[in-house]
Amino acid sequence: MKVIVQNGVVVAISEVAEIVPGGIYIGNNTIFGDPNAKVYDIPDIPPQVKPMEYLYSDEEGFILNPDYIPQTTVEEQLKNAREEIANLQRIVKRMNDDQLAFMEDILSMLQ
Repeated sequence: MKVIVQNGVVVAISEVAEIVPGGIYIGNNTIFGDPNAKVYDIPDIPPQVKPMEYLYSDEEGFILNPDYIPQTTVEEQLKNAREEIANLQRIVKRMNDDQLAFMEDILSMLQ
């Protein structure tokens, strides 16, 4: 198998990796366009290794990418956005309640 690595990050795993004009052909009519990417021929790639999730170097082999952020589904993003909106609404309500109480305190002092 061929492992295409860009700046240390595994960006593709393919049976094919041929240098062609404009980049590296990796099969399925796909050309990876970074001329600085490196191609490694690695016969036994651990099954858990996935593009973007892992780094690769000659010295350390495959290691987890500490900067990798798993993709979330649209449903998860929508749920997170709704939770954040509800949280912000609670904060605004508290601010309004505190401001109203402060104004009432000022008014009571003026009377």
